[in-house]
Amino acid sequence: MSLALAWPLVVGIVRTPRITVLHAPLRAASRNSPRLRDRIKAAALPRRSTYVVSRWLGDQLPVPVRFMPNPYDDSLFYPVPGRRRSGLLFVGRLVGAKGLDIAVDAISTLRPDTRLTVIGAGPEEGILSALAETRGVRVDFLGAMGPAQIASEMRAHEVLVIPSSASPPEVYPLVAIEGLASGCRVVATNSGGLPEAVGGTERIVEVGDVRGLSRALEESLADGPLRPEEWDARAPHIQRHALENVIGAYEAAITDAMLLR
Repeated sequence: MSLALAWPLVVGIVRTPRITVLHAPLRAASRNSPRLRDRIKAAALPRRSTYVVSRWLGDQLPVPVRFMPNPYDDSLFYPVPGRRRSGLLFVGRLVGAKGLDIAVDAISTLRPDTRLTVIGAGPEEGILSALAETRGVRVDFLGAMGPAQIASEMRAHEVLVIPSSASPPEVYPLVAIEGLASGCRVVATNSGGLPEAVGGTERIVEVGDVRGLSRALEESLADGPLRPEEWDARAPHIQRHALENVIGAYEAAITDAMLLR
């Protein structure tokens, strides 16, 4: 939220109905008391029309909030029934906060033929490649890819691993929805709003828990392809993030704001 835009709202100059949708905390996590800038931002939030993309984020705010889903591209991310899947997939920047090193350690305890595909680029690729070699983990680094290529890889893999250890925590990574929609099983850490994004049907482990992550990956691989009842269980969560439904949610939010004026 920009203070240059927010100050008229704080002092009451602007009375136009509005909604605010927050995608990130007002400030980074800190042990210090909120700074003046953060208090001004909080004061600018509308008391009856502030929305957040994760309920975890809403818990950080001093005003009542409603949930507003982020959309995924349902024209790209979808399952192909009966397609053969194999191995583990990671999608993200190659930096420490994404926890790929933890995933490599966890995978090193699985069967030797377990393969991990990594999509993404970043400054730690060399370090991670060396770690994988040291641990004896078979990793294919594919580099950065566009959405269509990522979707195709998701349809080709059994399990998407999201081992984030980010600080501040993840708010609501859309890659989780994309993986679910593509038919992957998902294993993720309990970082911030990540469990919300994954939904209530997948395996969640503690941040940094190598043993727990290894166990969850092993179990997910052993489960095999999604069964019809498992797809039915995750479908409502996925559909909430379909573009058409998110557009409808925004239209409803705008209508509500107009009625509150």
